[in-house]
Amino acid sequence: MAKKSFRFEQGDKEYFKDVVFLVEASSHEQHQFWRDHHYKPSQDYKVIKTWKQENGWMVQLGKIDKRPICVTLSYDLIDGRKVLFYEGCSELVDHKMIKDWLRHWTEKTVRWDNGTRWAICDSSNFHHCLEAIEEMNKK
Repeated sequence: MAKKSFRFEQGDKEYFKDVVFLVEASSHEQHQFWRDHHYKPSQDYKVIKTWKQENGWMVQLGKIDKRPICVTLSYDLIDGRKVLFYEGCSELVDHKMIKDWLRHWTEKTVRWDNGTRWAICDSSNFHHCLEAIEEMNKK
C-alpha cells in the first residue's frame, strides 16, 4: 500500500493572494488562451483588452512512497484580475491531492457568480473564468 504524506503550510496562503480564478491548464493551453483572446483574437472569441504574464512557482505538496507530488502555478493579469493557472508537473501526479490543497486555501475565498460558486475550472471551461472577470469588472 502506498504511503502518502501531505502538508498544508501557512505560507502557502500567499500563493492565492488577490487570485480571482483558478484554471487547470498546461503552459501550452495557457498560451493558446492568450493568443485566441488577446494577441490575435478572432470574431469567435471574447476579446481580452489587457493580458500580462506574471511570475510562477513550483510547489511540492507532498509525497507518495518518497516520490514528490508537485504542481506548477503561474499567474496572469487578465483585464486587471489575477488568474492562477495550475498543472500537476511531477512524474507522479495525484489530482486529488492537488484539488484538496487548492480547496483548502481557496474554496471559501475565491468565488464567482455572485459568490455562489468556487472559482475554478479546467481548460475546457476557460470561458467561466472570462465570464467571472467580466462580472467582476462590471461592478
